[in-house]
Amino acid sequence: MKKRILIVEDEIDLLDLVDFNLSRKGFATAGAIDGVDAMQKLDAFNPDLVVLDLMMPRMNGWEVCRAIKARNRELPVIMLTAKCAPEDKVMGFETGADDYVTKPFNIKELVIRINNLLEKKTHTEFSRILIHEVANRMATIGCYSELLSSKRGPISEENQSRYLRSISSQVANTAELIGEIGHIVSTGEPDENRRESASLAAIIKDLSGFYGLAGEHKGIKVAFEDGGDMDVGPNAAAVKQALTNLIGNAVKYGRENGSVEISTIAAPKGVVVKIKDDGLGIPAADAPHIFKSGFRASNAAKSGASGSGLGLYIVKRLLDRMNATVTFWSDEGVGTTFAILFRRSRQEG
Repeated sequence: MKKRILIVEDEIDLLDLVDFNLSRKGFATAGAIDGVDAMQKLDAFNPDLVVLDLMMPRMNGWEVCRAIKARNRELPVIMLTAKCAPEDKVMGFETGADDYVTKPFNIKELVIRINNLLEKKTHTEFSRILIHEVANRMATIGCYSELLSSKRGPISEENQSRYLRSISSQVANTAELIGEIGHIVSTGEPDENRRESASLAAIIKDLSGFYGLAGEHKGIKVAFEDGGDMDVGPNAAAVKQALTNLIGNAVKYGRENGSVEISTIAAPKGVVVKIKDDGLGIPAADAPHIFKSGFRASNAAKSGASGSGLGLYIVKRLLDRMNATVTFWSDEGVGTTFAILFRRSRQEG
């Protein structure tokens, strides 16, 4: 997938020159002629990096950089400007710029600086994702370990076996996560060396059983209706991770004695997976932002559950890499439904 660069420059000829050269280098580009235009295009274009002029009408580059970093401090910004005084550079870095390039500039140098920042961003994201997901698994292992060592009363052999299977599953999934998800997030492609088949329905059945057990303490029932299946092959780890986050959230933010309904539906191009809960729901004002890194819905704290705001961001990132499509609809106080279309490969027909 091409990296997206937003170029903010009020000199049209220079904007076109940078756009042309970055497009030739394989980037997807969009232009903005001033700061206000840039802020309007941030959500629509969702850039991986911003190249930002300083001296612009309506809203200057320092103001734009502050606004960008207030919304997403992880989005890299390169200031590209004729202002070369030391105090200008200091002010640029103080407002949050990640790099500072003065005009006139060499396009090859600009491309190198862009690639360096994008590579740094990828490694940072990768580390944060691993920390987030490994921490979740360790917390789960800890919960089941506490249940096994509980002094509140005897544990049946059946429950002991279930808890131990859950712990074993989380350990195995963590090892798989580090290898497989790491490959996808850092390279943008599944591990093609993984050739064995993997059933989408089997993955969901395993997860619904696991979260059915995890939801028992809240009286939440997890049900799975299998209406379609496909081989997810080399994407198995990413599919499992995306569904883990979605089903886990449905249980985590679900209401007591509620339900989580999971279903698969055969579609012309693949299989649709639906995950429906009757939990908190997402406020309408928050809906456009739920897949952003670090964002949590404004009512999330009502559940008493902690979170980093990375779960849905990871879901979207992984599904994009697999060319899968995720949509959702939600009513605050009523519940949320996520729908994911997993597309079949051409080889499957």
